[in-house]
Amino acid sequence: MASPPIGACTVSVYEVLTSAPGTVAAYLAGSSSSYTGVGSVGTAVTNFGTATTVTTGAVTSATGHMVVAGLAAYDKTLSAPSGTVRYGPIPASATASKTTLYITDAAGAATVTQTCTASASPDWATVAVDLVATPSNTNLFFLL
Repeated sequence: MASPPIGACTVSVYEVLTSAPGTVAAYLAGSSSSYTGVGSVGTAVTNFGTATTVTTGAVTSATGHMVVAGLAAYDKTLSAPSGTVRYGPIPASATASKTTLYITDAAGAATVTQTCTASASPDWATVAVDLVATPSNTNLFFLL
């Protein structure tokens, strides 16, 4: 969100099930991170799977950018994230809740993939996005 409001804000999430009530269990986890000096946001890259290596997939980025990711798993503990942890793991163990979540970031490069390890083969999903810094002001001097 560009120029977000200052202070506490309420975020509402609504779950929409497409199957008969009582036949699908959905578990949600959420948090937020804020970054200053962001000029634009790249296209979100999503991924999902069941292996013990949870991965965002390759995010197109560049030096001077930042890639932020959310990595979540159902009913298993996540550990050893490759990026800098900004949030998580929540909860600290999968027995406290059905969904474990990390929010991480990593310095930009041509492509950036963030990973973490699941305690067993869970259902997991990730989303990652490239943050492009606002161009800094440059003072130009001319000599005549």
